[in-house]
Amino acid sequence: MNNLQYRNLSKAACIGISFACAAYVGWAQEEEEEVFELSPFTVDSSTDEGYYASQSMAGGRLSGSLKDTGAAVQVITKEFMEDLGATGVEELLQYTTSSEVAGILGNFTGSSEGGEGETSTGGARRDPDGTSRIRGLAAPDRTRNFYVTDIPFDTYNTERIDINRGANSFLFGLGSPAGLINNGMAQAQFRDSNEISTRIGSGGKDPSYRASFSLNRVVVEDKLAIRVNGLMDRTQYRQRPTYKNDDRIYMAFNYRPFGDSNTVFRGFVERGDIIGNAPDVLLPQENLSTFLGLPARFSHYMVRDWRNGFVGSRHHEGATEAHFNTPWRF
Repeated sequence: MNNLQYRNLSKAACIGISFACAAYVGWAQEEEEEVFELSPFTVDSSTDEGYYASQSMAGGRLSGSLKDTGAAVQVITKEFMEDLGATGVEELLQYTTSSEVAGILGNFTGSSEGGEGETSTGGARRDPDGTSRIRGLAAPDRTRNFYVTDIPFDTYNTERIDINRGANSFLFGLGSPAGLINNGMAQAQFRDSNEISTRIGSGGKDPSYRASFSLNRVVVEDKLAIRVNGLMDRTQYRQRPTYKNDDRIYMAFNYRPFGDSNTVFRGFVERGDIIGNAPDVLLPQENLSTFLGLPARFSHYMVRDWRNGFVGSRHHEGATEAHFNTPWRF
């Protein structure tokens, strides 16, 4: 009898110790594991792996998975742009889906025709970003952190590029039917980092060169971080006298007044000057015949039947009046 009671007590003691150990382990795990909640209003580019990006705000202004986004969205990571050597939209849009860009580095002229038959590439030369096309429709909206801008983007202060190919319900009535190209600006991070980049290449009479830097510092631990980026670009072309000088300075800050991610103030400012004379992509044209206004030749007449009010090309009897829309010029 004593042996039986001893065995029962031993079993109860073992069961009690097991429950106590399980409770202690569960409590220790709860203490050690810290849960981080990401803001739905920002996308952290540090989660990008190589050329792969899984998150974007291009689908509806909230961070979401690309596989669950009901729109045609393409995300270009910083590593992809670095491997291509792309620094602006003229170089990048050659490698993206259903996109065209004008200018000397683009894949179409971007020319416009005037009322007298002349052809001009002035707009494409001054602003190749503004003459780009998505899906062959029109120029997309250009945004910075999803706010409309006219500033050409450069990779010196860019973390990623989101291309939302329209038309879709998110842009209907608000943006261009062609979609938008968003420039994800570099943000201040809570870690110190330094980066210097240089490039030199052939150009016209003088070589082209480019230099940029990025400096990130934590001013107050877990509360304030600042970032400063700078660019000096000197591009020369074979056509004379064509060139482009691009100088910019960029600063961003990230402020958490309470030391957590629940309350965050972010901002950036940029100052720059772009001066140049872009090369032309069209050969000389002959417009002398347009200037002289040579008489036109026609193979048929658009006529009006005064009796029946008919306008068209047919044999008829009675008084007629000729109407010509666009004369042929030779």
